[in-house]
Amino acid sequence: MIFLKLFVYYILRYIKIMGCFGMTYGEKLIALGLNIAYYRKLRLLTQEKLAEKADVSISTIRKLENPNMFTGITFEKICRLAAALDVTESDLLDFRNPK
Repeated sequence: MIFLKLFVYYILRYIKIMGCFGMTYGEKLIALGLNIAYYRKLRLLTQEKLAEKADVSISTIRKLENPNMFTGITFEKICRLAAALDVTESDLLDFRNPK
């Protein structure tokens, strides 16, 4: 019985993680930018304040939040942004339902 519960748990977790299948790289970057903008505005932070808190450049924030400007981002920056926004990295990388 415990095995079945664990099996179901991991299957559901896998489905949640793989919810981003079918999206292009650009669509994922847009969703990431929307999530960052959503949590930033929810916390009443300006782009400048978020950049300062996360120790990233303001242009990084602007490029990420602008759906017309695709820019790469390192996982280290995602971690710093998540910490500055007081959310998990998973929250920022949740591409299923962009905010």
